[in-house]
Amino acid sequence: MQVKYGVLAAALLAAIATTAPAEEQAAEKGDTLEAMISQGRELLSSGNQEQMQQAVSELQLAAKAHSAEAKRLLGEAYSKGLGVEKNLSRAFEHYADAARQLDPVAQYEVAKAYFTGQGTDANMISAYMWATLSQLKESSVKEQAVKLRDDISKLLTPEQIEKARMLSDQLQQIYLKTQ
Repeated sequence: MQVKYGVLAAALLAAIATTAPAEEQAAEKGDTLEAMISQGRELLSSGNQEQMQQAVSELQLAAKAHSAEAKRLLGEAYSKGLGVEKNLSRAFEHYADAARQLDPVAQYEVAKAYFTGQGTDANMISAYMWATLSQLKESSVKEQAVKLRDDISKLLTPEQIEKARMLSDQLQQIYLKTQ
């Protein structure tokens, strides 16, 4: 089992290390990345199906330019069916991409997905780890992440908690070196 968790940590390290900055390239339309994300966020919340579809297109372009926020917003679109057909697996993929780019809200969403098994297989150790990681930065979900981690810990054995803490500690060291 220890090898399995070491492989997970190594894979996450590789994903973090190869993530390019969000400002690396603006999308094809020549808009700035921030403007595309802002417009996408606004259109997603419009309630108008055509505008939400346009938002998804804008956010996909921003996500290709490595924007963690755009990836998180795409996760939200797929999880709620905003401008796209609801697809929890696709939502998880987008949230996981943003989580690997240190987005604490996306990390919380990944923790919830692992906890509930929605969009991915349930995995309490991974849920605990991502809930812990989402608490590293101040965010709108920090308190919720603490509560989720506490709820998860009630379901784990002491050995599982120790493994989850060890993995979280390893990844925290990796994250702190990459920031």
